[in-house]
Amino acid sequence: MSAPSSTPEPTTLPEEQQNIPASWADLRKIHPQLPETPPRPTRTVECNSMTYRNGEGVEKHIWIPKGTLKTACMHLENENWAALAKFPTYGMLVSLIDTKTTMSTKM
Repeated sequence: MSAPSSTPEPTTLPEEQQNIPASWADLRKIHPQLPETPPRPTRTVECNSMTYRNGEGVEKHIWIPKGTLKTACMHLENENWAALAKFPTYGMLVSLIDTKTTMSTKM
């Protein structure tokens, strides 16, 4: 026989209430074991990629080197597609990594 759990089981929401934004108070109703206030983040990290649709509706996925996120976001807000096109695409980055990996394993 196992000892009764001191942590209450989470409540299941009706389907119409699932996948909608919830406040911390709403989350605590579902998961009573959560603390009264949300924990503060200990660190943050900038995004290193961006997916967007350019002026022609073509989806692009670019790699954003460290320290250039604000510049990339500014170009996106200003719809400066030419400037965003100068960032390396994720496909190009992956092929460069694959090439370096292949070269290092052959040595």
